[in-house]
Amino acid sequence: MALLSFEYAFVLFPFLVVAYNVALVIYRLLFSPLAKFPGPKLAAATLWYQYYYDVVQRGRYTWKIAELHAQYGTLPALSNYHSSTHSGLQLGPILRISPYELHINDPEYYDELYVGSSTRRTLKYEWAVRGFGPTTNAFATISHELHRTRRGAVAPFFSKTLVQQLEPSVVAMIQKLVSRLEKLKGTGSIINLIHMYPCLTSDISKQFWNHFTPDLPDLSCNVS
Repeated sequence: MALLSFEYAFVLFPFLVVAYNVALVIYRLLFSPLAKFPGPKLAAATLWYQYYYDVVQRGRYTWKIAELHAQYGTLPALSNYHSSTHSGLQLGPILRISPYELHINDPEYYDELYVGSSTRRTLKYEWAVRGFGPTTNAFATISHELHRTRRGAVAPFFSKTLVQQLEPSVVAMIQKLVSRLEKLKGTGSIINLIHMYPCLTSDISKQFWNHFTPDLPDLSCNVS
């Protein structure tokens, strides 16, 4: 009897897996709150679409998203969309790029999405913050209240007064960068901006965390 039960479960399990995934795809395509937004159906159904461009195509999904915006165009204002500041707003190029995500290519929507706690307390997207390490650090904290507490511990270091004190050091670092670029002028050298700006940011951060130490070496990385 036990053997028959095991064989029955062994046969039934694949069927249940298939049925679950079929039901999940149907939900994502037809009943999800994001189902009304335009975008590739495959992207709406599964994360494997994003996986292909991010992993197989080595990080090309950003460019693919730009192509999809051009392909799907703009989205008219939804009939159930209400806003105290943007009544009847044309939502613009809003695109569904995964079962859980929308991509918005409209700077005018910034003030709708990023609001203060008095308007809406927003939780960070758990799936997205996984790339920033454990949720015990402030940047990857999901809860609004907990993030506020953790941010408060370092807030004095980013006060307006302290940042103004840092301004001469920032200007000095930028002048160093400009001087380096001027030396390369006319040499035919190719400058990789992807390396240049992180290096500048790194050196400015060193100045900050070393309490304005003036004798740090020049740019941490080569700009060419």
